Amino acid sequence: MSGVFKKLLRKEFGTIKYESYFQTVQENLRVRKTDSAVLYEALYEELKQRDKEVILGMNERLNEAMLLAFRISKTYGFAFAIYLATFFTLAFLAAGQIAIPVLLVISVFFLIKTYEYIVNRFSHIDTYITLIYKSVLERVMVDLESGKT
Repeated sequence: MSGVFKKLLRKEFGTIKYESYFQTVQENLRVRKTDSAVLYEALYEELKQRDKEVILGMNERLNEAMLLAFRISKTYGFAFAIYLATFFTLAFLAAGQIAIPVLLVISVFFLIKTYEYIVNRFSHIDTYITLIYKSVLERVMVDLESGKT
């Protein structure tokens, strides 16, 4: 399972270009370089040749991915509270023959939810690329509206 932004970027640009962008950002972070001009220009060159409908579709998918990432972060605390309440209720009030299998099942589901949360929460490079991608998309949409391309 990979993060929401990683899936989006791989779908939009392909694995090879995604890996190239990832390596660029990773190298910049390694040398403590905060300039994203190289990545911005690479993304701009990639997107400026696409037509308006494609750009609008990419923008819509990006917005959906951002909402999904936000929803995953927002609902994790609620899922954790429900898990704890259910776990302790079953552990102390239900019969052992029923409680143990149910506890195992909900624990597996909660571990999956936790993994999803962690992957999306700590994908800093993918988030960085996505933010630059969003700004490039906005620039391309402005360019298309003004007739520059």
